Amino acid sequence: MNLASRLCGQAGKGEIVITEVMLGLLDTVPPHESMGAVALKGLDEPVPLVRIVVREPSSAEPVAAD
Repeated sequence: MNLASRLCGQAGKGEIVITEVMLGLLDTVPPHESMGAVALKGLDEPVPLVRIVVREPSSAEPVAAD
């Protein structure tokens, strides 16, 4: 839970940030960019993080209804 809170703190509005370890566990790897190793409060060592790249739907693509 503490790590999840720290990851949320690294993410900007509308962004998804996960650890490189979590990225490696995914069956399908989404487009992403490295954030490097980031020092997070409460953790002894910096954690390699990635930002998932979410593309905006174009006007031609249907938007999923909630």
